[in-house]
Amino acid sequence: MRDKRVVVTGGAGFIGSNIAWSLCDDNDVVVIDNLSTGRIDNIKKLVTSKRIDFVKGSITDLALMKKTLKGADYVLHQAAIASVPRSVKDPLTTNEAGITGTLTTLVA
Repeated sequence: MRDKRVVVTGGAGFIGSNIAWSLCDDNDVVVIDNLSTGRIDNIKKLVTSKRIDFVKGSITDLALMKKTLKGADYVLHQAAIASVPRSVKDPLTTNEAGITGTLTTLVA
């Protein structure tokens, strides 16, 4: 893939950050992450070198998602709370990220 605008949700997480690293040389990559489980250290060099655009925010924020996804050729949706113990302890937050976040991404 070349010369595309690609948005990676959850792009500071393990999988999302690796996707951002692999696509950033040939594409316009935007990462959106609220850093609740992702780590800025995973993409810090990409952000400081301006190889990607970073948006700190939630995928449940429809206005932000509409703005972030505007003009996107692809959306690689990686945002999630990937912890079974955390999902059992706090199912409402897990649902908000997983279900509401996915629906908001699709609507945007």
